[in-house]
Amino acid sequence: MEEKNITIEIRQEVAVMLVFIVAGIIFVSAAFTIPLKSPELWPALNAGGIAAGIYLAALLVYVLREPLPMRTRIVAAVIGLVAMIAVTFTWIRNEDRTRWQADLIVKIRATIGRNIFSTAMPEYLLKTLDEYHQQKPHQKEFLGDIFRRLHNNPSVGSNIHTQSYPNDPIRVFIKTLDRDLIVLVGQETYAKGRDLSFRNYDGKIGMVQERYTLTEKGMIHESEN
Repeated sequence: MEEKNITIEIRQEVAVMLVFIVAGIIFVSAAFTIPLKSPELWPALNAGGIAAGIYLAALLVYVLREPLPMRTRIVAAVIGLVAMIAVTFTWIRNEDRTRWQADLIVKIRATIGRNIFSTAMPEYLLKTLDEYHQQKPHQKEFLGDIFRRLHNNPSVGSNIHTQSYPNDPIRVFIKTLDRDLIVLVGQETYAKGRDLSFRNYDGKIGMVQERYTLTEKGMIHESEN
């Protein structure tokens, strides 16, 4: 039985194009995956975009060579350059617009969070104050004791907001719980506050934080961040 050898010949131009394609895929993919440590997607997209631009420029230089006429090469080079500039301009514009939208959403979330704090946190404290002042003179119960009774005996550092809203990103921590003084700290987990270097009660940095203090004389509100 005769053996048949099959030989496949690939033209040099085709082989070079295949090398360009494979190298381009590897180059762009590597550039895209390098900035994985960043929580944002844009650094990876930008790195991949720059790599893709370099690759396309190299491919354009290779394609626009002799024996193509000089006029054809110049026209094609100008068209390619204009196209790359247009893509770059659109890319930068889209990034700026995306970041602006993200910042706007965070600001809206911060406003919503502060409004929630202004409604929920006084409710935790005013019920306690109301019961305190409705007591009979010979049945005086301390503010702290009333607060513990109304909220399932919480401790300092606990998040009392999870009792009613377990999946809410908002936190209401008990900072102080003495017999005549109660301090609650409301904190956002997503929305940034005014000072990005502010250290929050739970150790996070720069989040929205509101503080409400209750004594027998009334309630005090402080917007800490």
